Amino acid sequence: MMGFDAMLHPGNYIHRSGIYLLEPYDPDRIPVLLIHGLTSQPQLWFNPINDMQTDPVLRKRFQFWVFGYPTGSPILYSALQLRQSLDGIYKTYPKTKNMVVVGHSLGGLLTQMQTINTGRVLFNGVFKDKADAVYAKIPADDIIKKALVFNANPHISEVVFICTPHRGSRLATGFIGNLGIWLINLPGTVVKGMLNGMESSLELIAGVNNNKIPDGIQGLSPKSPLLTTLNTVPVQSPFYSIVGTRGWSGPLTKSSDGVVPYWSSHLDGAKAETIVPYFHSCCEKPLTIAAVKLLLQKYKVPPSLAD
Repeated sequence: MMGFDAMLHPGNYIHRSGIYLLEPYDPDRIPVLLIHGLTSQPQLWFNPINDMQTDPVLRKRFQFWVFGYPTGSPILYSALQLRQSLDGIYKTYPKTKNMVVVGHSLGGLLTQMQTINTGRVLFNGVFKDKADAVYAKIPADDIIKKALVFNANPHISEVVFICTPHRGSRLATGFIGNLGIWLINLPGTVVKGMLNGMESSLELIAGVNNNKIPDGIQGLSPKSPLLTTLNTVPVQSPFYSIVGTRGWSGPLTKSSDGVVPYWSSHLDGAKAETIVPYFHSCCEKPLTIAAVKLLLQKYKVPPSLAD
């Protein structure tokens, strides 16, 4: 469906972005929305979903959905697409129960950006001393404002972050990041919409020059103004973290899943943090699936959703 080619050529796949229901909609079951990471695709979740559905209790309580998107698009844009897709679900199916969202890697960042109240914190963090001038210049329905100024989605009751680079990854600043600059072709409509006549102001979003919008790789730089600001805003939904260590036997603080170090995947405030001895691509590994299943088994419907 998407995967590596969608990272390189996001413009060819943006029209496919959205939430996919893998079975007939059921208003009586709780949605579990799973969001893949960089270079991946929704099919990543099929084996974990099949495993979880072997549990009759989980199968009876939950319905499993996926969000697909081209991972080469700017993080802000993908997060906005997810926000709009969620709004569409609850307008189309107003009886839908509040959901659990599971995000892997970049998908975890998109998830995080559904669960915060930004005010102008992100906007100011991205545009810095130009923030007031830029904010006054663009209308309320501008794509930049919609991408940076928003409230937490009230329909997300719990979140699971898997190997999520909350503070970025240094791989995005080295060879892989430079590869993204040379290979990823951002869709013209996205670039045009985001530049919006603001000239060099948008340099601040990417931390690069020449009005370049950050693609999905560049946006993961630890120096990204978006990420450094994002982590000053508290997550509103209760959340859990699953962190890969590759079986590292030394201090946890020095561990890494091979892509995201612990200092980036750890997020204060988690209801629980589960350590799995796997590499970054661990979604189909037994201990990762078992951890998600355990969280779902313990999931308690908020009082407002009780039957």
